Amino acid sequence: MKAQFVRRENGVVVERGNIVEILSTDQGWYRIIDDMGDACYIPGQYLDVVDWADPAPEIHYTEDDLVDGEAPAPDIDK
Repeated sequence: MKAQFVRRENGVVVERGNIVEILSTDQGWYRIIDDMGDACYIPGQYLDVVDWADPAPEIHYTEDDLVDGEAPAPDIDK
């Protein structure tokens, strides 16, 4: 799955940037490889999916993974 960085103003895309490969998704965040080769999480509002081929896996949590009833924050070091 691939996505493109976007900048929005009042909900309208006003600028498009690099296209990146999405490794996985987690609670509306996308795990990508940045320009320096490091894995990082990006909030979904900054990306538009441009290629749905080979969808990235969604990370699912069990009851044992929850912290105070909610899924943990994404771990950018994964």
